[in-house]
Amino acid sequence: TVFSAFLCTMSNILILLLLISFSSCSDSQNVVTQDSAVSVLPGGSVGLSCSLTGGSVTGDNYPNWIHQTTGSIPKLVVGSWGTGNQNYRPSWTPERFTGAITGGKAVLSISRAQAEDDGVYYCVLWTGSALIFGGGTQLTVITGDVKAPSVSIFAPSEEEIATKKATVVCSLSDFTPRGATVKWLVDGKEQTDSVQSSGLSKQSDNLYMESSYLSLTADQWLRHETYSCKVSHQGKEIIQTLKRSECV
Repeated sequence: TVFSAFLCTMSNILILLLLISFSSCSDSQNVVTQDSAVSVLPGGSVGLSCSLTGGSVTGDNYPNWIHQTTGSIPKLVVGSWGTGNQNYRPSWTPERFTGAITGGKAVLSISRAQAEDDGVYYCVLWTGSALIFGGGTQLTVITGDVKAPSVSIFAPSEEEIATKKATVVCSLSDFTPRGATVKWLVDGKEQTDSVQSSGLSKQSDNLYMESSYLSLTADQWLRHETYSCKVSHQGKEIIQTLKRSECV
């Protein structure tokens, strides 16, 4: 039909925009937030959600979901267009994928999960003036053993402190599947500023490793006593803490 052809054309335009630049116009009033990692067993069901800091997600935001696997171009899996915010599923997307707006959030539901569903899913919302991308949710379809990460925390070196900088390192190793998340606590309060990640790497034994860095000034480091990294992996939490006064 003409409407179906229109939807197909619109999806191709969106994908073209993604290929040109995997970013979009900026909107200082709105940020799209997503969970960083979610996992599911083969055959199970999972929901990925995204929210808008400027308010609830509505049909006027036309939620779209983009799937990307390592080394591949991004693909639209579920979109919404036109009057009534109809769901649009391209021909390459299985019926197991459905999109909805629930509780002020856009939700992508995946049923009967398969290994091929693994990858990063980006939520894209229209704010009326800009197309805004979320940071992406890494979906892991667990097809093997589960092994919790070994977690270590390291204080900044005296040499670094002498340069008026201080980096606290949280090191994760020997875990599978991927999808571990790290939160930093400074004197018991969550710290989100100045946090960076090394990115995920695969070890020679096919287990994963990753590091998270909390970058501070030397003055900030000396101002606080306890530094903790809280790691979440497959429903379990691991916390490692160091006390500045005990660092040699």
